[in-house]
This record gives sequence, structure tokens and C-alpha cells, in this order.
Amino acid sequence: MNLFAREMRRNRTSFLIWITAMIAVNAMVMVSFPSVAEMAKNTEAMLSQYPEEFVRAMNLDVLKMTNVLHFYASRSFLLITIMGSVYAIMLSSCILSKEENDHTIEFLLSKPLSRVSIVSSKTFSVLVYVTAFDVSFSAVNLVILNHFKLEDFSMKGFLLVSLGAWLIHLVFAFLGLAISATIPRTRTDISVGLGIVFVGYFLSIVASLSDKLSFTKYLTPFSYFNTKDLVVNTTIEPLYLAITVIVCASATVFTYLYYKHKDIAA
Repeated sequence: MNLFAREMRRNRTSFLIWITAMIAVNAMVMVSFPSVAEMAKNTEAMLSQYPEEFVRAMNLDVLKMTNVLHFYASRSFLLITIMGSVYAIMLSSCILSKEENDHTIEFLLSKPLSRVSIVSSKTFSVLVYVTAFDVSFSAVNLVILNHFKLEDFSMKGFLLVSLGAWLIHLVFAFLGLAISATIPRTRTDISVGLGIVFVGYFLSIVASLSDKLSFTKYLTPFSYFNTKDLVVNTTIEPLYLAITVIVCASATVFTYLYYKHKDIAA
């Protein structure tokens, strides 16, 4: 039984819906770039429309709104990282537990499939779909940016902002797998997963607004890959990259070990 192929077929429709929706939303946001770029020629007048805290949190004080990549980073990047994280964690947080919830785990275990192979097939399908989501979105986004650009933008910055979104989505995908291995009820899994995403976003806002609470930036991937580093400085902090790898690896190891020894009710 090819469990990986089954998972790819099972999740294909939701993938197509999500990627189509995200591309459409991004396109609608980017349509406003020409008018914003015209207004941005008077930067002070544009920034005065927003609260100072919002300007700092969104890095509008360092992003150039006449540059299409900077505009994307200030307007669409946050939306795509949040919604992409929601997609990733909704996909992964019930991919193991739904077999127990739907009472199909007995069928799978009756086949020549070990628990390790079950986790591997489902993990690989999540990895493929999350990667396909980001590659597809980035490819279309590159076309959109080139269509609306008023001046050349940094291709390195574009690749880094695309890589940053993918890494954020991977963190939540692997956390979702750990949730799915632990909690057998899919509704609870999804609720916990969504809670983690939105708490993570809230912590990133807190870290950007308060120096006293800046330590919270280490607790959320939304702070690891911010637009100032990716687009303006065109760099990724090695520390944050290391934390990302450690979190993903730890969540993966936990998923395998827990599921291997889990008492699965018949």
C-alpha cells in the first residue's frame, strides 16, 4: 500500500484551494502598488497616516514604497506568512490523528506498514505540499512583481523573503505533526494548531513594540525572518536559522518517538 500517494491524493483539493486563494489575495494587494508608490514620493505624508507603533512594527520606516519588493514585504508578506502557516498547521496537525479519529488506523496497521513508515509517509507528504505551496506562490509572485515594478528590485531579497516564508511554514508544519501524534481528536488538533499560530504572531508584535519584552522574539518564527533583515539587509540571522532547524528537528524526533510507542486504541 502506497500511503504517501494516498495522502497526496487526499490533500490535493485543499492545496489547490489554498494556493489559488493566496495568489488571488496577493494579486489584489499588489494592484494598489502604483497608487501607493505615487503617494510614497512624499514619504512623510504617507507615514503620517499610520500610528508610530504600526510604522515600526511593519518596518515602514526602512522600507521604500516605490520599490515593488519593499511594498510586497510591507503589505503582503505578513498576510502570506500567517495564512501559509495556518495552511501548514491545519494540514499537519490532523494528518496522523485523523486515522484514529476515523477509525482507519486498524486497517493501516493490518497492512505491512510499521508506525515509522506511516509517520514517514505522512511527514513527507506534508513537506511536499508545504514546499509546493511556497514554490508555486513565489513563482507567480515573481511574475506579479515584475509586472508592477517601477525600478529593478533585488533578486537576492526576493529569494530570501521567499525562503523566510517557507521556513516559517515548515516550523508550524512540524509542530503540527507533533500535535497530531499526541492528540487523537482532529477538531482539538486544529484548534490547538491555530492557537499556536496566532499566539506566535501576537508574540512577534509584542517583541517589536516593547524593549522589555523583546525576549519573546525567540519564541516565535514570525520574528526570525522579518522584512527588514530579508529585504533591506538581504540576510538571514544565523542564530534564527539555527533555532528553526532545532525546532523542526526536535518536533520531528518527538513525533517519531511518541507515535512509535503510543498506545493506539482499537
